[in-house]
Amino acid sequence: MVAINFSRFDDRGPDQVEQRTWHDTLIDPSVDYQPPEYLLHIGGIGAFPRGDIQAIKGKAKAGKTTAMTLITAGMLANDFTDGLGMFSRPKNNLKILHIDTEQHPRSVAWKQKTVYRLIDADPGDHPLPDYAVLSLREFSFSDRWEIAKEAIHDFKPDFVLIDGIVDMIADFNDSAESKAFISELMGLASRENCAICCTLHENKSKADNTMRGHLGAELTNKCSETYQVSQTNGIFTVTQTESRNAPAPDFAFSIDPEGLPVMADERLITDPRERQMIEAMAVFNTLLDGTDGMPHNKLQVEFAERAGCTTRTARTKIAAALNRKLLIKTKDDLYKISEHEDSIFAEETR
Repeated sequence: MVAINFSRFDDRGPDQVEQRTWHDTLIDPSVDYQPPEYLLHIGGIGAFPRGDIQAIKGKAKAGKTTAMTLITAGMLANDFTDGLGMFSRPKNNLKILHIDTEQHPRSVAWKQKTVYRLIDADPGDHPLPDYAVLSLREFSFSDRWEIAKEAIHDFKPDFVLIDGIVDMIADFNDSAESKAFISELMGLASRENCAICCTLHENKSKADNTMRGHLGAELTNKCSETYQVSQTNGIFTVTQTESRNAPAPDFAFSIDPEGLPVMADERLITDPRERQMIEAMAVFNTLLDGTDGMPHNKLQVEFAERAGCTTRTARTKIAAALNRKLLIKTKDDLYKISEHEDSIFAEETR
């Protein structure tokens, strides 16, 4: 008889290790195992099953974090039919744990406040007890993972978002390390009976939509669902590219003038001025996100280069965004994204 050291997988003490063998892993044919319990429905289709891991992928600045903001709000809101009718929640009172590995705490705080705004909740007077957000930027990769595991065990969330899974290990291109980490992640989701969704960049080549490194390959292999976020003309589209169960339909969103993500159908944005502003803000956020701002001349030149327009057109776009308070001018004459806009587009840059 070979004893298995299960202390790696649960809270049993050393005196109980010898009591568990391979027999404890047998599947009992007489047991009626329950079907997947989905935490959210997208267009009536179940998504994010409890006990499994999922992934959100996309190019840098494609809108992965914003998509997760919408999904988180969908899981927390009591009534989410206005503007986000594709989402429905089969169970009330879900607990959500959002773990950010890279952004400055102020950016993480704005993400959190965006969720509050989406569900019309007051973070000051009535903070949500079932919604916890962690900022782990200042810690080493190994400490981040230990803190995450402790938080999941203690908080007992139904849904965990790890925004920047690449920062949980030393080398995302190391095959052995990636396999060991994803294996532990799967065990954690199963043991804690929660869904764990991770964000990870796709490779930089436009023709390559696979997630980065051995970590991305292993995550793809083990996920129950993978979602891809892409952005075209200011419209962000979320597509389920892999699923072990019934595939969920695509959904799309844009950013409204208040800086909030709203469900969108590209065909419905018929006002050419509104479409142009959406497209311009996508460029501004790419240039300014994570910075303290940019002087007017430099912003004008870089916008023109990125958008493929003249500097005169770029100057007009800057003025229009400033007029709508989507851009602000600091006392140091730097132009930056206004606070509520910055909260939407803040993403990991690695």
